[in-house]
Amino acid sequence: MPSVPISDEVFEAIQRKAVPLVDTVDSVLRRVLGLEAEQQSDKAGKLLPLLKAGLLEPDDELLWRRPQLGEAHRATVLATGCIRLADGRIATSPSGACSALSSTSVDGWEEWRRASDDVRLDELRQRAGIPVHRRKSRKSGEGERTADS
Repeated sequence: MPSVPISDEVFEAIQRKAVPLVDTVDSVLRRVLGLEAEQQSDKAGKLLPLLKAGLLEPDDELLWRRPQLGEAHRATVLATGCIRLADGRIATSPSGACSALSSTSVDGWEEWRRASDDVRLDELRQRAGIPVHRRKSRKSGEGERTADS
């Protein structure tokens, strides 16, 4: 991969267009230039077990509705188990996809639904018998779901 020097001013402009902890210089430039996002075929996404179980198919559309904000986000399931967002960015988990779109911590398993039948990803995960890892809450000591389990 070539190394291209850029000025501080250009780098700062790229940073302003970047989503923190999600984007790279390459992903920002791809978005700005209208290029297709580069596939991350070497990373298996968290939806891969649902694909293997036949509960999701590559190219299935996902939907995340946020009615209180008047938003509806769409994404596509990739054969790698990753999620391609409408702007071309790729997330490896449902929660990571939510974070990329909202810059907040959200349980994506609860929020994303398969668009064809409105079934939550969490329900598909339960149908597949995939265990949900739990961690202790700092306040109550009771278990709670982890964001990407």
